[in-house]
Amino acid sequence: MSPGSVLSDYILYLFVFLPRATTGLVARALPWGRPKAAQRLGTALSTALVLGTVLTAVYVFATPLLLNLLDVAPELRPGAGTYVRVRGLVAWAALMQSVALSGLLAAKDSLTPLKVVLFAALLNLLGDFFLCAWPFHWGIFGAALATSISTLMGFRMMWRALRRNRLMPGHLSMPKREELQPLLEYAKPLSVVILFRFMSLTFMAKCAGMMGTAVTAAYQVCGGTRRIQKRTPVILTNVFNPNTKQSCED
Repeated sequence: MSPGSVLSDYILYLFVFLPRATTGLVARALPWGRPKAAQRLGTALSTALVLGTVLTAVYVFATPLLLNLLDVAPELRPGAGTYVRVRGLVAWAALMQSVALSGLLAAKDSLTPLKVVLFAALLNLLGDFFLCAWPFHWGIFGAALATSISTLMGFRMMWRALRRNRLMPGHLSMPKREELQPLLEYAKPLSVVILFRFMSLTFMAKCAGMMGTAVTAAYQVCGGTRRIQKRTPVILTNVFNPNTKQSCED
């Protein structure tokens, strides 16, 4: 499953500029009123939808090529391919959920994202048990399905929270060039850092994969623990500091 999680998570990491840019855009638009903030958030959500749809197509059709580029062991490719394709079906929801979360944090609603993240994590845990261990025994497919279901439920809850906070955009459409300019202002300085970090993470995962199944599994556990350690303060910082407008750096 580790090669699958590498592809599912690390490629999404390339678009981490979207939620970070959303926080700044919505926070700066709020003094002009909720409709203006909703408009800015709508641009970010539309961009996330377009990029997420493209990512879904890549995951579904190009997974064998990507696994080959990572030099994944032949015995791991069937399971990794299944995991990536199932997770990839909801890549659009994962991107849009992260953007919606950043919009809520910018509007100083930190409790809702905390509740959503905790609920999604609990749902994922229960899904892993029922779909992987008992009663279905679906293995890697069950693990990917549990994560995908929790992502969709988290996205649905975030969407309803936007409506309650009067941040729901009027409609989503293909972003225009001038609408993308504020997002690109954030993307340009971050792109070099993100790209080099992505390359280093991919290289480490590739080296672990070449060392066998046991090392690959150990790398996945270490990497997952590290991600939880780094991301936990993001929402908690905003919960205990209501004046915070910027989310924690990853």
